[in-house]
Amino acid sequence: VIASPFNGLLAEAVERHLRHPEQPLSFSWKDLFAEAGRAIYAALRKLLYFLWRAWPLLLLSIVPGPNLVAPLLWIVFGGWMLAIEYLDCPLGNHGQVFPAAVDKLRGERAMALGFGVSLSLLTMVPLINFLAMPIGVAGATAMYCAHFAPHE
Repeated sequence: VIASPFNGLLAEAVERHLRHPEQPLSFSWKDLFAEAGRAIYAALRKLLYFLWRAWPLLLLSIVPGPNLVAPLLWIVFGGWMLAIEYLDCPLGNHGQVFPAAVDKLRGERAMALGFGVSLSLLTMVPLINFLAMPIGVAGATAMYCAHFAPHE
């Protein structure tokens, strides 16, 4: 929730670099505060999405027998959630609210899971995990530009 407005600004800078490198970057506090409201609302919606889908995995984790596959399912679920989290940054910059990330990634599940699980593994490495968030935002923005953005 705290980093979301800044992630939106980072996504905007990365997209501008990838698609329109000749345009200068601009910053305004007004834009930051406007982004903060949208980001907090989107973060709360993503939290509800996560909680609704995490309950079955939590229950599976405590049932003897099936709980043997729970760690693998948690890794896949965490990767899916990270892909949604970070793709929401560039989508939010284009006025597309939270469910848009889910809709777009459903058609590209393998790409989304590869991206998200890779980020999950990156967060497990000490010290490098501090870079995972900006790497995730930049990577999701590059993914957006290559696969989901309208081509100009």
